[in-house]
Amino acid sequence: MEIKNIEFEEFIPEEKGYTDTESLGIEDNLILDEESELELGGVRFNENEEEQWTIDEQLRLLSVYFKDMANEPLLTPKEEINISARIKKCETRAKEIKAILDKLSKERFSKSKRNGHKNGKRKEPSKRVEKLNALMKAYSENAKRLKQRFVKANLRLVVSLAKRYMRRELPLADLIEEGNTGLMRAVEKFDHTKGYKFSTYASWWIHQAMSRALLDQTRTVRVPVYLLEKSGKVYRISSMLRKEKGRKPMPEEIAKKSGIPLEVVKRILDATGDVVHLDTPLPGGEGATFLDFISDKELPAQESVMAKIALTQKIKKVLSLLTPREEEIIRLRFGIGYENTYTLDEIGGKFNLTLERIRQIEKAALEKLAKSEMGEVLKSFLQE
Repeated sequence: MEIKNIEFEEFIPEEKGYTDTESLGIEDNLILDEESELELGGVRFNENEEEQWTIDEQLRLLSVYFKDMANEPLLTPKEEINISARIKKCETRAKEIKAILDKLSKERFSKSKRNGHKNGKRKEPSKRVEKLNALMKAYSENAKRLKQRFVKANLRLVVSLAKRYMRRELPLADLIEEGNTGLMRAVEKFDHTKGYKFSTYASWWIHQAMSRALLDQTRTVRVPVYLLEKSGKVYRISSMLRKEKGRKPMPEEIAKKSGIPLEVVKRILDATGDVVHLDTPLPGGEGATFLDFISDKELPAQESVMAKIALTQKIKKVLSLLTPREEEIIRLRFGIGYENTYTLDEIGGKFNLTLERIRQIEKAALEKLAKSEMGEVLKSFLQE
């Protein structure tokens, strides 16, 4: 392809045969005309009337969105074909120029590698390359601008379809946002040469985007969308087999009838069951809930609580064998009845005795406890 033959045609003028902006006469009920109204609950918008909008922030933002949307003129079928053709042409030209630039870049790199850079400097891009870069950028920006025009002209289609999904746990604003994502995808993929109207083609992408959002965002437990999309078939087959056999069908039977792998069927049945809330009252449970039957792992077991109480009672009993001074020294030394333990020096300060004397009293008290009848009982607690 000769570079001199590539000309930027003032952003691709309208092609011959598509300058007429009159409708082809094909009606499409999915597209709202400019006089139609958008309803949101009890709130209505008409571009020819001044409506009193609710103070609610979401509705206020939607009202601004609807007003901006109403100012965007609709496209006739011929205009849709024309704009789509211009988008494809701009994208094709941009790709062609990029391929030429890549080729020139490789040639320049190979040549400079063979000859080396003069004076150690990289050669500046030629005017030819600069012109090609400018053309590629212009074609790309024009394709982007035309796509935006296409999207804006079909925003009403998204709203009309989003209204069908209202009251399904997602706010209208979120549904519109997801639908707009599908609309942009439809603009990217639309092929005007197939002979379909854009609204018919885009409706599928918009429906898919909103349906997937509902599946993905409205469940308490998130389940992969691909499983939810197959779950409908699984449950239809399951219901049919239940009626035929008069019992709950086995996963193997569902897999054989539906043609879905057994492992996938099992995963769907496990993952898409109804969510049971813990505060749900049990039938005949006299007010009891599922939560009442779930153990708290952070709470100590009943046996350990009882053992701790028994140990406390035994320690209290065995310490009574000591003199009051010996008992207090042992309590301070091991923190029995106190938040902290104390050193021999700290205990000596309390009793006005030397550190060595406190050590002797402690040793004598422990020997007395070890030789007592309660010594073996205390050892049994240590073994447990």
